[in-house]
Amino acid sequence: LVKRKNTTKGLLMRALFILLIVACVGVFLFYGVIGLMAEVIVCFITYKVFVSTSVEYEYCYLTGEIIIDKVMGKVKRKRCVSIDMNTVELVAPRGNKELEALLGKCNKTSDYSTLMDLSTVYTVIFRKDSDVLRVDFEPNEKMIDAMQMQYPRKVIK
Repeated sequence: LVKRKNTTKGLLMRALFILLIVACVGVFLFYGVIGLMAEVIVCFITYKVFVSTSVEYEYCYLTGEIIIDKVMGKVKRKRCVSIDMNTVELVAPRGNKELEALLGKCNKTSDYSTLMDLSTVYTVIFRKDSDVLRVDFEPNEKMIDAMQMQYPRKVIK
């Protein structure tokens, strides 16, 4: 489980909605019930914004399958991707020479990393139907060792 760094967009949204809550308090003081309804609605939306901008990723490797889930606000879980290792072409750290040769083939890229330390980011290149997909994530050493033990030609440390 790794926590994703808050983006500038997420921080700005949080600040905007906090300012809206303060503004709605002023509206409540002048307009009463209408201001109270606006306050309740803005508070609910602010809660949703805080939950959606607090993101963690959970990586799981089970019997030849990499599963990445997105946990929002420590409340809501969503499956991002499930990768069968039989469809994987290569798992390597970002910047690897063998990986660079395959990056031109990728149709779609997904980033499930923390956006903090780029030196620990690994990239998975795999096939799904007729597409070649790229997924960036930050597994720990135990996960890399387990994948390399089972698929030594596909996983590079």
